[in-house]
Amino acid sequence: MHRRERLCSWRYLTFSCYKQLPLLGNPAIRDAFADVLRVCREKHRFRLIAFSNDVEDFRDGWSPVTASSRAAALRWLNGLRASGGTNIAGALERALEADERSGRLALVLFLTDGAPTVGERRAEKLAA
Repeated sequence: MHRRERLCSWRYLTFSCYKQLPLLGNPAIRDAFADVLRVCREKHRFRLIAFSNDVEDFRDGWSPVTASSRAAALRWLNGLRASGGTNIAGALERALEADERSGRLALVLFLTDGAPTVGERRAEKLAA
């Protein structure tokens, strides 16, 4: 199996990012996400979720991996501004609520540098 095929074995990707400066100000985070989208095929789908006190989506539902959706996703990610607390529970719920499709591999990339300060705060409940 070629490296590109291994990188693109998922079919549905949810990328959830904490809206705080250590993550948003790190170009490596944006570059890594851009690299993932760049090597994947148009048959794949993705979702972007950003969270702080609230949880917001890039778009409703799944987006196809196309040149225009890649560009729009990167503009959206670059436009995020740090704000508020850390609603890990809300972001996890949103990331995991996506409809399941049989035979499709789903992957959630969840990035945070903070402890939960909004919503559920107990680690054992968040992990359940």
